[in-house]
Amino acid sequence: MSETRWTDAFLEPMRTVGDPLADQTIQAVIDRGGPQALDAVLRSLARNDTVVPEDFPLAVQDYCAQTARLPSWADPTVIVKGQEIFDRYGAEITAILLCASLPSCYALAKGVHVLLLSRQLSEYVDRRIHETARFMFDVMMPGSLVDNGLGVRATQNIRLLHATMRHIMLSKPAWQADWGSPLNQEDMAFTLMTFSVVVLDGLRRLHIALTPDEQAAYFHVWNVVGTILGVHPSLLPSDEEDGRALVDTIRRRQYGPSAAGTTVTTALIAFLQHIIPGTVFDGFVVANIRFLVGAEVSEMLDVPEPQWTRALTPLLKRLRAFAGDPTDRPAILTTLIGTFRRDSSTLERRELAIFNKMFGEFSVKLLQALELVERGGDRPTFHVPDALRARWGLQP
Repeated sequence: MSETRWTDAFLEPMRTVGDPLADQTIQAVIDRGGPQALDAVLRSLARNDTVVPEDFPLAVQDYCAQTARLPSWADPTVIVKGQEIFDRYGAEITAILLCASLPSCYALAKGVHVLLLSRQLSEYVDRRIHETARFMFDVMMPGSLVDNGLGVRATQNIRLLHATMRHIMLSKPAWQADWGSPLNQEDMAFTLMTFSVVVLDGLRRLHIALTPDEQAAYFHVWNVVGTILGVHPSLLPSDEEDGRALVDTIRRRQYGPSAAGTTVTTALIAFLQHIIPGTVFDGFVVANIRFLVGAEVSEMLDVPEPQWTRALTPLLKRLRAFAGDPTDRPAILTTLIGTFRRDSSTLERRELAIFNKMFGEFSVKLLQALELVERGGDRPTFHVPDALRARWGLQP
């Protein structure tokens, strides 16, 4: 793609643009019934994953009807292929989402303020993480991305939640004009890329091999979701390479240290460390964040250096079949510590087997922990479908 496709001249105006359709829908509900009517609609949407209730305000029914169909360019066969990747590697993808995609968003020095001011990640971190994980599962389940399907409905709901957040943030005196519109088009496009480009990069870091067609299919799925989510068509990259160019440009434009970024990252790390039972994976959360997002971004977010021995020695004891002779473990431990500090492509086969086994166990424990934490409110609890439990090694 041309190096000039994603330019400051193109992206800067996108920081003032929200989502006209969803924003107008939310405003119409408030104008007719006040904040109480909007609260009732959002609670009903959170409880209802299938049909649009007949007693919904007409504006919401119209919005749901307009956004219920996939874009004309969506390819059902390619969508199925993309969802099959999640079917195989959903546990690892969930861990990448939490340890790479979310921190990548928190490094946006302007966009991250919406999370802090809304207290979504500083005080309600469990709810926000559950919503994100549930959304990903809803859109990646087989058969969910069809006209009026579960994945479409989940995306419609998230889109209205985003519009509600914009409405609330713009009424707050603390919101600064130079941050742009809350949840603006540039920030939404970047967030979408963290579900596709950042996840695919994470799989590569873990040496999980996908064919070019599989990578393109996974990227296609999230472009379809982005359309339903209200990302402007001009901000949807044509392919993964184009998407990575967009990510790199926005990082150049926005990445930097901020008090808001540090606060929400600290809350994320504390939550993930808290929910994983036992002590085997102590320190592994920060180790994986630093491994997946890199040292530069980790420093921006004040991600602490992991206590390597505490993080890795218990895992080597647990993985006896891979650790070999006990006298060899100090050397393996040194190698694995180096793994987190360098390109994993230099790992030897045996080292890579140990590392991937460790990450796989961490991913499963993290997923099981998410299921056990109550979300609160009216929203359904997070649950891994039974068909995937045995495949991913989750307990009944």
